[in-house]
Amino acid sequence: MSEIAILTTSAGEMVVEFWPDVAPGHVENFKKLARQGFYDGTCFHRVIKDFMIQGGDPQTKDDSKQRLWGTGGPGYQIKAEFNNRPHVRGVLSMARSNDPNSAGSQFFICHGDPRFLDRQYTAFGRVIKGDDVLEKIATTPTHPPRRPPGGQTNTGEGCNCGAAGLGRRSFGGNNGSTLKFQAVELPEIARVLVALGCPAERADEMAAQLDKRARQLAAAKNRSYDEALHHLLTLMRQGWAAKEKGF
Repeated sequence: MSEIAILTTSAGEMVVEFWPDVAPGHVENFKKLARQGFYDGTCFHRVIKDFMIQGGDPQTKDDSKQRLWGTGGPGYQIKAEFNNRPHVRGVLSMARSNDPNSAGSQFFICHGDPRFLDRQYTAFGRVIKGDDVLEKIATTPTHPPRRPPGGQTNTGEGCNCGAAGLGRRSFGGNNGSTLKFQAVELPEIARVLVALGCPAERADEMAAQLDKRARQLAAAKNRSYDEALHHLLTLMRQGWAAKEKGF
């Protein structure tokens, strides 16, 4: 029988099935941290509709450290276990920095199908129950650095993984309101570009250009910055074969 984790959030529970056959080190690391209570009281600090929700940063237990959210970890790093499992909705994967072997505690759950992450990030499980909770978190109309009040710290046994609050995401207004943007940090965009094959020495420049184009596209289409950025990254993975008019 497959091992599972229960992620108890203020939006409900998600049940995750692990994939130790393709990423045994990541599965064991996640289980160890969960059993230690490492994830208790953390939140999903980065939430991007149609892309993913990211959590696992111990800094998110402290609202006074919101400017540091996304930078925390367990104090060590684990080796990558890239595999052939596709990044599709519900897949559990490990966040990392530019270094492939820099994963620690932060993880993400795919809301869309970001296949451009395949073999660039370590997928190690999938949501088998609670897709409605994933949907609720991924579509929460929040913005940095706020998270909803009253987030619940998990209780439970074994590999129960807590995640209080719902985190943050960039957003765009509609119905004639002024669009507001909170760009994903440029170093983060640069890391994704390198993973897509962009030369490291050009990644920062390309990230700035992509950020600018995403803002323009979001304003022109009255869509969120995150949706525009995700669309442009998908085009890059496809070699720009698709046209922006399809957005």
